Amino acid sequence: MASHVRSHQGHVHKPYACGHCGKSFSRPDHLNSHVRQVHSTERPFKCQRCEAAFATRDRLRAHAVRHEDKVPCHVCGKLLSAAYVSDHLRVHGPAHGPAHGPAHPRQGQQTAAGKGGGGRGLVGGCGQCGW
Repeated sequence: MASHVRSHQGHVHKPYACGHCGKSFSRPDHLNSHVRQVHSTERPFKCQRCEAAFATRDRLRAHAVRHEDKVPCHVCGKLLSAAYVSDHLRVHGPAHGPAHGPAHPRQGQQTAAGKGGGGRGLVGGCGQCGW
């Protein structure tokens, strides 16, 4: 952990430089990951629902949210993936928080991405009052 903290403070020697962009890394495996994810045209992670392909599994997972069923925001009506409803409601201010507005049709259901609801994998849910 100490070396990780030092890396943010600029106290870590980074001898492994990327030949494409010059970014430096302290470990060769980090350089290899960077080259594969940023500079390579290889996209081994294919979406099962469309033609999209990605360099990393995490980027494929982030893309997969686009294919989830959409639900309307109870404030503005915008269609959103269920995993993003709680985050979106913040744009409407605290009075429209996910737990204190009208009940959402999927309130308390597990999301496919396991996001929303304060990191508990639930749509909605109040960390303060339990609603």
